[in-house]
Amino acid sequence: MKKIFVLTALFIVLVIVFTGAVFNKNNDEPYFIEEDNNNSDYYTYINNLYGFKINCPKDWAYQDGAEDTGIVVVFGSPKESEDDFFCQNINISVEDAGGLTFDEYTGIITEIIGKSYSDVKIKKSGYSTLSDLLAYEIEYIYNVQGVDIQVEQIFTIKNGYIYCVAYTNIADTEDVYLEIAKNIIKSFRFI
Repeated sequence: MKKIFVLTALFIVLVIVFTGAVFNKNNDEPYFIEEDNNNSDYYTYINNLYGFKINCPKDWAYQDGAEDTGIVVVFGSPKESEDDFFCQNINISVEDAGGLTFDEYTGIITEIIGKSYSDVKIKKSGYSTLSDLLAYEIEYIYNVQGVDIQVEQIFTIKNGYIYCVAYTNIADTEDVYLEIAKNIIKSFRFI
Protein backbone atom coordinates (compact mmCIF):
# COMPACT_ATOMS: atom_id res chain seq x y z
CA MET A 1 0.00 0.00 0.00
CA LYS A 2 2.81 2.38 0.93
CA LYS A 3 4.52 1.63 -2.42
CA ILE A 4 1.34 2.53 -4.38
CA PHE A 5 0.99 5.79 -2.40
CA VAL A 6 4.63 6.74 -3.15
CA LEU A 7 4.24 5.93 -6.86
CA THR A 8 0.97 7.89 -7.04
CA ALA A 9 2.55 10.88 -5.28
CA LEU A 10 5.55 10.72 -7.63
CA PHE A 11 3.23 10.58 -10.63
CA ILE A 12 1.27 13.63 -9.42
CA VAL A 13 4.49 15.59 -8.84
CA LEU A 14 5.72 14.71 -12.35
CA VAL A 15 2.41 15.79 -13.88
CA ILE A 16 2.52 19.12 -12.02
CA VAL A 17 6.14 19.74 -13.03
CA PHE A 18 5.50 18.78 -16.65
CA THR A 19 2.36 20.88 -17.07
CA GLY A 20 4.01 23.81 -15.34
CA ALA A 21 6.97 23.59 -17.72
CA VAL A 22 4.76 23.43 -20.79
CA PHE A 23 2.13 26.00 -19.88
CA ASN A 24 4.00 28.46 -17.67
CA LYS A 25 4.07 31.86 -19.41
CA ASN A 26 7.26 32.77 -17.55
CA ASN A 27 8.94 29.63 -18.79
CA ASP A 28 12.73 29.70 -18.79
CA GLU A 29 12.87 27.53 -21.90
CA PRO A 30 14.11 29.30 -25.06
CA TYR A 31 10.67 29.01 -26.64
CA PHE A 32 7.24 27.56 -26.06
CA ILE A 33 3.87 27.32 -27.75
CA GLU A 34 0.52 28.49 -26.43
CA GLU A 35 -2.98 28.66 -27.82
CA ASP A 36 -3.89 31.92 -29.57
CA ASN A 37 -6.81 33.22 -27.53
CA ASN A 38 -8.06 35.33 -30.44
CA ASN A 39 -8.11 32.56 -33.05
CA SER A 40 -8.45 28.85 -32.33
CA ASP A 41 -6.90 27.98 -35.71
CA TYR A 42 -3.59 29.59 -34.67
CA TYR A 43 -0.90 29.02 -32.08
CA THR A 44 1.53 31.56 -30.68
CA TYR A 45 5.24 30.77 -30.83
CA ILE A 46 6.96 32.65 -27.99
CA ASN A 47 10.73 32.91 -27.91
CA ASN A 48 12.02 34.15 -24.55
CA LEU A 49 15.67 33.89 -25.55
CA TYR A 50 15.33 36.42 -28.40
CA GLY A 51 12.30 38.29 -27.04
CA PHE A 52 9.63 37.87 -29.70
CA LYS A 53 6.37 36.10 -30.41
CA ILE A 54 4.50 35.33 -33.60
CA ASN A 55 1.13 33.75 -34.44
CA CYS A 56 1.00 30.89 -36.91
CA PRO A 57 -1.75 28.61 -38.26
CA LYS A 58 -1.90 25.26 -36.49
CA ASP A 59 -1.38 23.39 -39.75
CA TRP A 60 1.99 25.10 -40.30
CA ALA A 61 4.86 23.11 -38.80
CA TYR A 62 7.75 24.75 -36.99
CA GLN A 63 11.34 23.68 -36.60
CA ASP A 64 14.33 25.10 -34.79
CA GLY A 65 16.75 26.82 -37.13
CA ALA A 66 20.42 26.05 -37.55
CA GLU A 67 22.54 28.00 -35.05
CA ASP A 68 25.37 28.66 -37.51
CA THR A 69 22.98 30.46 -39.90
CA GLY A 70 21.39 32.80 -37.37
CA ILE A 71 17.98 31.28 -38.17
CA VAL A 72 16.04 30.85 -34.94
CA VAL A 73 12.91 29.14 -36.25
CA VAL A 74 11.34 28.08 -39.55
CA PHE A 75 7.59 27.74 -40.11
CA GLY A 76 6.53 25.58 -43.07
CA SER A 77 3.20 25.58 -44.86
CA PRO A 78 1.26 22.39 -45.46
CA LYS A 79 1.71 20.72 -48.84
CA GLU A 80 -0.81 21.91 -51.39
CA SER A 81 -0.90 18.46 -53.02
CA GLU A 82 1.02 15.18 -53.10
CA ASP A 83 3.08 16.61 -55.98
CA ASP A 84 4.06 19.72 -54.03
CA PHE A 85 7.87 19.69 -53.85
CA PHE A 86 8.28 23.06 -52.13
CA CYS A 87 6.62 24.20 -48.94
CA GLN A 88 6.35 27.94 -48.55
CA ASN A 89 8.12 28.98 -45.39
CA ILE A 90 8.74 31.81 -43.01
CA ASN A 91 12.02 31.95 -41.20
CA ILE A 92 13.10 34.26 -38.44
CA SER A 93 16.75 35.03 -37.94
CA VAL A 94 18.45 37.04 -35.22
CA GLU A 95 22.05 38.16 -35.28
CA ASP A 96 24.27 40.65 -33.52
CA ALA A 97 24.32 43.93 -35.46
CA GLY A 98 27.99 44.35 -34.65
CA GLY A 99 27.51 48.05 -33.99
CA LEU A 100 25.96 48.72 -37.40
CA THR A 101 23.21 51.30 -37.61
CA PHE A 102 19.93 50.53 -39.31
CA ASP A 103 20.93 52.50 -42.45
CA GLU A 104 24.37 50.86 -42.61
CA TYR A 105 22.87 47.38 -42.38
CA THR A 106 20.21 48.24 -44.99
CA GLY A 107 22.94 49.23 -47.45
CA ILE A 108 25.01 46.12 -46.71
CA ILE A 109 22.13 43.63 -47.01
CA THR A 110 20.95 45.16 -50.28
CA GLU A 111 24.48 44.85 -51.64
CA ILE A 112 24.85 41.27 -50.38
CA ILE A 113 21.59 40.20 -52.04
CA GLY A 114 22.73 41.76 -55.31
CA LYS A 115 26.11 40.02 -55.20
CA SER A 116 24.95 36.65 -53.89
CA TYR A 117 22.90 35.74 -56.94
CA SER A 118 24.01 36.50 -60.48
CA ASP A 119 20.45 36.77 -61.76
CA VAL A 120 18.70 38.39 -58.80
CA LYS A 121 15.76 40.66 -59.61
CA ILE A 122 14.72 43.09 -56.92
CA LYS A 123 10.96 43.58 -57.31
CA LYS A 124 10.51 46.22 -54.64
CA SER A 125 12.18 47.64 -51.58
CA GLY A 126 11.55 50.38 -49.07
CA TYR A 127 10.92 51.37 -45.49
CA SER A 128 8.23 49.67 -43.47
CA THR A 129 7.56 48.68 -39.84
CA LEU A 130 8.01 45.48 -37.89
CA SER A 131 6.43 45.34 -34.43
CA ASP A 132 5.99 49.13 -34.58
CA LEU A 133 9.71 49.73 -35.23
CA LEU A 134 11.28 51.20 -38.34
CA ALA A 135 12.05 48.34 -40.71
CA TYR A 136 13.22 47.76 -44.26
CA GLU A 137 11.40 45.45 -46.64
CA ILE A 138 12.87 43.94 -49.78
CA GLU A 139 11.27 41.54 -52.23
CA TYR A 140 13.46 39.73 -54.74
CA ILE A 141 13.64 36.70 -57.03
CA TYR A 142 16.65 34.48 -57.63
CA ASN A 143 17.18 31.18 -59.46
CA VAL A 144 18.25 27.89 -57.86
CA GLN A 145 18.77 24.98 -60.23
CA GLY A 146 16.23 26.28 -62.73
CA VAL A 147 13.59 27.24 -60.15
CA ASP A 148 12.80 30.90 -59.50
CA ILE A 149 12.53 31.51 -55.76
CA GLN A 150 10.81 34.62 -54.44
CA VAL A 151 11.74 36.08 -51.05
CA GLU A 152 9.91 38.79 -49.16
CA GLN A 153 12.17 39.90 -46.33
CA ILE A 154 11.67 42.49 -43.62
CA PHE A 155 14.17 43.42 -40.93
CA THR A 156 14.72 45.82 -38.08
CA ILE A 157 17.32 46.39 -35.38
CA LYS A 158 16.45 46.31 -31.70
CA ASN A 159 18.86 46.42 -28.74
CA GLY A 160 21.86 45.79 -30.99
CA TYR A 161 20.35 42.75 -32.75
CA ILE A 162 19.05 42.40 -36.29
CA TYR A 163 15.68 40.67 -36.50
CA CYS A 164 14.78 39.41 -39.96
CA VAL A 165 11.53 37.74 -41.00
CA ALA A 166 11.55 36.22 -44.49
CA TYR A 167 8.84 34.51 -46.52
CA THR A 168 10.00 32.21 -49.30
CA ASN A 169 7.92 30.73 -52.12
CA ILE A 170 8.23 29.74 -55.76
CA ALA A 171 7.92 32.77 -58.03
CA ASP A 172 5.32 33.01 -60.79
CA THR A 173 2.99 30.42 -59.29
CA GLU A 174 -0.34 30.89 -57.62
CA ASP A 175 0.59 31.36 -53.99
CA VAL A 176 -2.32 30.14 -51.89
CA TYR A 177 -0.45 31.02 -48.69
CA LEU A 178 0.60 34.60 -49.48
CA GLU A 179 -2.15 36.33 -47.47
CA ILE A 180 -1.67 33.91 -44.57
CA ALA A 181 2.08 34.60 -44.66
CA LYS A 182 1.49 38.36 -44.60
CA ASN A 183 -0.76 37.95 -41.54
CA ILE A 184 1.85 35.79 -39.81
CA ILE A 185 4.52 38.43 -40.40
CA LYS A 186 2.18 41.22 -39.21
CA SER A 187 1.68 39.29 -35.96
CA PHE A 188 5.40 39.44 -35.09
CA ARG A 189 5.84 41.29 -31.79
CA PHE A 190 8.69 41.98 -29.42
CA ILE A 191 7.99 40.92 -25.85
